[in-house]
Amino acid sequence: MSKFFCLTAALSTALTPFTAEATLSSEYPVAPNLNVNESVCYMQTEDGRTLDLSNLCANPDRNTTATSVQIRQLLETKLCQRCNLRGANLSSSNLIGADLSYANLSNADLRNTNMLGANLNKADMSNAKLSGAIMPDGTIHK
Repeated sequence: MSKFFCLTAALSTALTPFTAEATLSSEYPVAPNLNVNESVCYMQTEDGRTLDLSNLCANPDRNTTATSVQIRQLLETKLCQRCNLRGANLSSSNLIGADLSYANLSNADLRNTNMLGANLNKADMSNAKLSGAIMPDGTIHK
């Protein structure tokens, strides 16, 4: 299966210069100025939603830090299940109703963040900074 994926990726890369640029720009979203060393694996649906496909593209290392792509995804869609947000600066963010189930939020800065109604089921929040954060149940963390 991995040989097929590599062949598909190689053919796609080889044929890209021969594809009409105007067609690509109108049909597919373009990721603006991303760091080339940053792993990007997402898909934008026809209705504009962004789906995180990182679990399909690679075996994410839960010890690495959050990427700007995942932080942007969370802030824009409020959906970030199983995201690696380790060490992310999310202070004073609006995460009302966000789905962060199974997310890695260890060492994240969540000070003064509003997480009212958020789904934190099985989220790793070890060593997270929570001072002033509004928790899912409405309590304010001291």
